[in-house]
Amino acid sequence: MTSSKRIPQPEEIKASAQRIWLAGLGALTMAEEEGSKLFRNLVDRGAAFEARGKEHAEDIRERVEEQVDETVDEARSKAKEFRDTVRERVTETAGRVKSEVGGMLGGVERQVDRAVSSAFERAGVPTREEISVLSTRIQELTRLVEQLKKDTAKS
Repeated sequence: MTSSKRIPQPEEIKASAQRIWLAGLGALTMAEEEGSKLFRNLVDRGAAFEARGKEHAEDIRERVEEQVDETVDEARSKAKEFRDTVRERVTETAGRVKSEVGGMLGGVERQVDRAVSSAFERAGVPTREEISVLSTRIQELTRLVEQLKKDTAKS
């Protein structure tokens, strides 16, 4: 059995090894060149992505800020409405209470007046009207006495 394969010669092996070596160097050079291009491309894409992300984040921040402002304005408005409603109700209630207390005090005052008048009457204390009538009568009698003195002195 003889083999039909031929055994390469050392020059052929050396030439083949040289080609493999050059192919490896070419692959390294190509990888370096393409790697640099790829790296620059990745950096450019990363920068663009970052810029879009910042714009998106800014848009979101602005929308949130607007919503917060609207919510705060709405809360202020509702608080003002509530304050005004409470103020109106307190004023109305105070007016009603004042009116009711005034009515009660008037009733109490009339009852006290009646009770004092009744007590004065039972004690025999004269009323203003009676004192006024008596004062008028005293003045009349004083005038008459003075007249009588004059008349008696002349006679």
